Amino acid sequence: MIRAAHLSRHYVSEAETVKAVDEVDLVAHRGEFIGLFGHSGSGKTTLLNLLAGLDMASSGELVVAGLQLRGASEERRIELRRESIGMVHQSDYLIEEFTALENVCLPLEARGIRGKVAEEEAGELLSRVGLEGYRDRLPRQLSGGQRQRVGIARALTGGRQILLADEPTGALDSANSEAIFELLRGLCDEGRLVVVASHDPACRRHATRVISMLDGRIATDVDDVADDLVTC
Repeated sequence: MIRAAHLSRHYVSEAETVKAVDEVDLVAHRGEFIGLFGHSGSGKTTLLNLLAGLDMASSGELVVAGLQLRGASEERRIELRRESIGMVHQSDYLIEEFTALENVCLPLEARGIRGKVAEEEAGELLSRVGLEGYRDRLPRQLSGGQRQRVGIARALTGGRQILLADEPTGALDSANSEAIFELLRGLCDEGRLVVVASHDPACRRHATRVISMLDGRIATDVDDVADDLVTC
């Protein structure tokens, strides 16, 4: 689903060149839960933004869900996110005046799906993330973990098969963090590709693959880590 070769994103100023992502090679498939680790400034968020088509590479090749992103128009990149890529952030970005159901309906309505059809899909997704009885609650009536679950449900609308998350548990306590990563691992087990940038140890426990970044490069890339960590 994702193939990157010699992928780089450099920011050039008169004073310096910052190599935010530098010569990254990455292949990621359905059913993987990839945890991206590294200190602040290591390139995790920039890499996620490149994978989502929110930022454009300085050099290298990047194919996501069959689309060659280098040279792709803004319209094609927007379509890629609408059809194939869901994004979750540390801040849930819910609209406070809308119910949980209405928040999840928003991306469906942007695709032209409205009324009962949109409400049925949104309701099913809220049930999938454990919020079946919360569809009519406003964001202020939800806990931090519940709000993040609404954000995940919203990211899955339209059958998107790639989920990119940037510090999704950064504002949550340990119990809610564990629950969110259990949910993300379940989505991976259903065949989706999940890529999470995180500092949270719970991410390591649930990931099937851990990638550590340093100075814009991949320092280590380890498969099948979850079982090893659980048994330690």
